[in-house]
Amino acid sequence: MNNNDNTTYLQRLTKTISKKKQTVLVLMVALILIGTAYLTIQSRSEQDTVADVLALQKELTTIKNELLGYTKYTDYLLAGKKVLTGKMMLLTAKVVRPDVRVQHIQTYKLGIPFQATVIVKYSTEYSFGYDLNPDKFEIIGTASGIQIKLNKPILVSSPAVTPVSYEIPSGSIIVDEKGEIIKIHQKLPAITLGYGKAMASDAAIQALCEKKLVEFLHDFLAKQPGVTQVPAISVVYL
Repeated sequence: MNNNDNTTYLQRLTKTISKKKQTVLVLMVALILIGTAYLTIQSRSEQDTVADVLALQKELTTIKNELLGYTKYTDYLLAGKKVLTGKMMLLTAKVVRPDVRVQHIQTYKLGIPFQATVIVKYSTEYSFGYDLNPDKFEIIGTASGIQIKLNKPILVSSPAVTPVSYEIPSGSIIVDEKGEIIKIHQKLPAITLGYGKAMASDAAIQALCEKKLVEFLHDFLAKQPGVTQVPAISVVYL
């Protein structure tokens, strides 16, 4: 092999080595790019997964709190009883009832007896409520809601009587008209007291009292922290 052949051979060898280096370099760059891309994709995938998990946890927490809100009222039943205790006068149902009293009386004039009639019109305010001493009622949770167990309503105070007018029919002779009217008015408190005690057992009166009691307890429970719903409240008489 002459010098020219040696030179040509070396040039070819150099080119071959150079091409191999370039190929290796290209392969290395490609591997680096592929690795970087993989890590980027993996990182993004992990971030997306974490974001999905956090979003799911948030949604589950929201659902949990909502579900707890439906039963949270049970934590405040004892507090509800304490609030109701002693509120008998506050939770009264007031009923105003007009009435008429026809009173037959006997008077004397010059020793001669006379029969007379007096018609008295008056208005009476009755107050009904429950005995809310702590040992007289209880509040319990049931499968269907809340029950308030207690005795039936009672007349909680003496009726307030307001005289309206009176009338003496023609033909009636009354010597002391003013005195007779005063006597009739003095009888009215005892008369209306009897009426009031009888009225306490009336279904309409009981419904009014129940409404006042249930509304008060419902409003109290609905305002407590974490309570999203208050179930039906019923009144059960002992």
